[in-house]
Amino acid sequence: HGADPALVRPENINALHVLFDEREHDYLPEARLIQRFLDGGLDINLRSPKWSVPIRVMMKNVYLKDWDLGLFYDVIFSHPGIDWDAYAGKAFGEPWSLKQHIDHAKERRPELYRRMCDYLENGPSPRPVFS
Repeated sequence: HGADPALVRPENINALHVLFDEREHDYLPEARLIQRFLDGGLDINLRSPKWSVPIRVMMKNVYLKDWDLGLFYDVIFSHPGIDWDAYAGKAFGEPWSLKQHIDHAKERRPELYRRMCDYLENGPSPRPVFS
């Protein structure tokens, strides 16, 4: 309804940071919303000093189970330009990239890991079509 999907709050957070931090989700309409955000210019690589990058926020949310995130992954991994080398926080006292965090979480988030590997090898997946 005319809202700017690329809006960045002063804390350097965008709508994906907020959405991925929520406990409960209605996956199909929210996947459509994520697509609209990305189409509208939302930065999937925006790093918040407090929250990291949006994909990392999603990873850290213990209420979001890997097996429930298929529709979100469909949208995210069809988006070009994910910066896997982006600084996404520290681990073991060292700065880690988003890719390193996902590599480390591959047993907890096997589908996220699989899709990242596919993206890195083949590029973005086809854009999802929601009925």
